[in-house]
This record gives sequence, C-alpha cells and structure tokens, in this order.
Amino acid sequence: MNAWNGRVFWFNVLCLTAIFIMWCGQPSQAQERLSVKEGVVGYRGDGTGVYPKETAPTGWDLATGKGVVWKTPMPDRSAGGVIVVGKRVFTQSEPDNVLCLDAADGKILWQKTCDRFALLGEKGAAVREAFLRTRGYTGGHNEFFRSPEVEAFRSVWKEAGKDPRQFWLDSPHAGAQYTACTPCSDGHRVYVKMVSGAVAAYDLDGNELWKIADDGVAGSWSNPVLYEGRLYLQRNKEGLLVLDAATGKTVTEVPKISAGAGGWGTPMIARIAGVPRLLSAGGQIVDLQTGAVLAQTAPAAQHTSLTVTPHPTQPNTSLIFANQGEVYSKNKAHIVAFSVVQSNETVTATELWRQPEITGNCFPIVVWRDWLVVCNGQRLVCFGLLDGAIKTEAPKLNLNSSCHHPIPGLSVVGDILVVAAHNGNLVGLRRGDGGLVEVFRQVLPASDPKKPDEILGTPFFSGNRMYVRSGRNMYCIGAGNTP
Repeated sequence: MNAWNGRVFWFNVLCLTAIFIMWCGQPSQAQERLSVKEGVVGYRGDGTGVYPKETAPTGWDLATGKGVVWKTPMPDRSAGGVIVVGKRVFTQSEPDNVLCLDAADGKILWQKTCDRFALLGEKGAAVREAFLRTRGYTGGHNEFFRSPEVEAFRSVWKEAGKDPRQFWLDSPHAGAQYTACTPCSDGHRVYVKMVSGAVAAYDLDGNELWKIADDGVAGSWSNPVLYEGRLYLQRNKEGLLVLDAATGKTVTEVPKISAGAGGWGTPMIARIAGVPRLLSAGGQIVDLQTGAVLAQTAPAAQHTSLTVTPHPTQPNTSLIFANQGEVYSKNKAHIVAFSVVQSNETVTATELWRQPEITGNCFPIVVWRDWLVVCNGQRLVCFGLLDGAIKTEAPKLNLNSSCHHPIPGLSVVGDILVVAAHNGNLVGLRRGDGGLVEVFRQVLPASDPKKPDEILGTPFFSGNRMYVRSGRNMYCIGAGNTP
C-alpha cells in the first residue's frame, strides 16, 4: 500500500468510525420511549401503549378456543387494565379487590381487599355493603346512590366540608366504579390505587406492605405511575402526590400540576428532550427533582389522550401529542403536536401542527412508527408525526357503542396495531401498500346477546401473549406453553 492509498484508507476508516459512533449515540425509539426503568410496568405498559419487543398473537379464534391459552371468570367487572409481572398477572375487581393470577394457567393465586370505606368508620363500611347489595357500578347505580347508607354517609361527609362526588357517591356517571385504575409494579411489589382514595402496596405473594387513604386522589381515574422508587399520584383536578414506594410515606406534594381537561388524566414519566421528566395530563413538562414546570404543551382530554416519542431525526428532541377533545362532548377535537428541545437551561415547546379531524372526546392516541394513530370507534386515522397530514385511515371500523369512551385501548405490538373496543371487539391491523390490512377481528362471546361482554381496560402484551380483562373474564391469548 503506497502512502496516498494508506492515507485514503485510514481516512475512510475514521469517517466510518465517526458515523458508527454517531449512530450508536442516538437512542432508539424504544430506548428513548422507555418511561421507566427496565422491569417496571403499569398503565399501557410504559405509558405509551407501544410494545416494540412483543408479538401480537394472530390466527386465534374465541368461538372455537383456538389460541386461547386460558380463560378465568372474574369475581366482578373492572374498568382498570391488567399488568404481567414475571409469572403473575394482576388485575382488580369491583368494588375494591386486587387479584393475582398464575400466568401459566389463569388460576387465581390470591385476592385481597383494598377497602377505603372501612377506614372511614361504621358508616363508611355500610356504604361498601350497600355497594355490594345494589351492584352500584351497573344497572343498580341509582338504587346505590339513593340507599339510606349512602345518604347517611353523604350527609356526614358534607358536614365535614368534603365533596361526596369525590367518592362517587353523588355521581353523574352510569354508576360508581372504584377499580378504574391500572396497577403498577417494580417486579417486587405491586401498587394499586382505588378511585375511593385508597392506595396500597403488596408483595407478589399478596402480603400487604402498606396502605394509605388520601382524599386528594379520590374520585380520579388517574393511574399510579412508578419511577425510581417513588409513586406519583395525580390529585383530582390539580396537584401531585409523591410517595416513597417502599413505605407509602409522603415524599412531597407538588401543587398546580394539572390532571388535564377532564380532570382524570394520567401523568407520564419519559425522556423529554434527553432528560427524564414528568409530563402531566395538563401538558406541563415538570422537573422531577424540583417540581418546577419547565414548559407548557397542550392539555389532554383523558387517560389515553397524551403521548410522547423521540423526534425521528433530531437528537434530544421529543414530540408530544395531545387530544384536546371535550369530555362528554361530540364536538370535533383538536389533535395537537409539539416539538420539545432544551438549550442550556431552557426547555422550549413549539407547536408543530393542529389537526381538527376527529369527532369524539375520550379517544386514545398512539405512535405507530412515523404515524400518530387516533380512533373514535367509527373512524381510525393515521397522521404524519411531523406534518399532521392524513396518511391513511379506516373509516368504517364499526366499533362504537353507547359508552362515552368506546375505545379503551390502542396498542402497537411489534408491527401490528391492536384496537380494543368497549363493545368486546378486538381488531388487529397491519400496514400495507394500499393502506391498512385487517389481520384479525374477534368479538368476546356473550352469555346474553343483549348484553355483550365488554372491554373497559387496555390489554397487556408479554412475549407472544395478549392478556385481556373483560367485564366477566380474564383471557390469555397466544401460542405455546411458556408465558
């Protein structure tokens, strides 16, 4: 090799090395998206509903049982989601039950009660009995709200200057639902929050480690978020309660952290502009150390109406998306996108686009590679992440129901988008050259044709299995014998 060729050779080597280092230095979407440390799971997995390492099962059939690994009847319904921790599955059941199932066969290993009302004295305990007697979360909700036990408790609570609506004892909804929050876990403990305001920690064998009752988190469907040994709880409407996850003791309280337009939104902890930060449902980017609000994006309508993902080409830049639909409204909702960067000590959020293309209110959003997917039950639309342009859509999904939030969950599992609908439909879609291709569509079987089984919580995915909590059953769908 002559001197000139040698210089060219080493120049090329250095260039390739520099490119490789730069490429390795850019975090992947999965790395950047990770909202919590490895081994921590909760609402929508890591909060985004994206499972890049999992595989959505296909080719299964609920009618014949093909691909159904197990099906376990539940004691009662729940609007909360499900999580999988190792070989255990955790879910809840009305009015305040925590259940642990064996992931291999669906056997219920233990069941505990996280009861807030018993902590409120004799009248509080009577409310729980009235709830069970009248089945207060379903058709008997009017009987429950008008029961003498609730009337007595409501008057005592008002005399104490508290709002009984926080305990769903004077509710405009179709019944009180106390198990609407999804548990979270660090792999050693499972943490639950009830809408009644009870918050508790259990070890994986079901031993209660601690339990508290907090009026501020009562009445909210906001899910608990776990990060670095701390449990973050959004207060109803406004404020953040931070607990030591090991002891349940208060670490700090952060005022003026918004729960979003509906007052029930769940915060996220994600790497925003390269640094782990909290994103409130009110669109606030919050410093985890000081509680200071660093920047303001758009407030979201509900739980699944907010998400964050890294910018596809710009390092240390995040994209934040929010659905600003009005709760219980059929008006058109704005989908808003922000770009977030940090320069020196300043975090700046800049609106990228705004797209008022969907009618509805509580619908979810999820990032599917370079698309933002939005669904309102009848229409599913895929927007470009950077420009907000409609890339493709499925206008006639026919997944709607009488529920005000017909789509509890959108999940991206590998290369498949999974839509879980309130009316019991499970639909899988894949991207094709001509648009979206349906890879499966199944409906949960109903014992009563007039009352189909429902899906109120978001499914969870682990390995090649899908765990679905319906109103009546827990399903494990997949293939093989190893969870």
